[in-house]
Amino acid sequence: PTVVHFKVTEQGITLTDVQRKVFFRRHYPLSALRFCGMDPEQRKWQKYCKPSRIFGFVAKSQTEPQENVCHLFAEYDAVQPASQVISLVTALLQDTERM
Repeated sequence: PTVVHFKVTEQGITLTDVQRKVFFRRHYPLSALRFCGMDPEQRKWQKYCKPSRIFGFVAKSQTEPQENVCHLFAEYDAVQPASQVISLVTALLQDTERM
């Protein structure tokens, strides 16, 4: 696992590896996003003996057009709960469907 900065805008999701250990930055345009939600089995990630909710998103692969990629995350900061991130991404996806 690695800590990432998770940024959501009208352009999509941008992930930045805070320590640049696994990657530097990846951007997933809104048009590539397929789904964003909580773990349906409500599993938890154990972080410092504290359970954190797991969430993720599915997007079209940027390198293989017939493939999807799935990224899983665990809440890191209670100030920015997973539910807020999911609500924002879901609202943006619904707005693009209406267009």
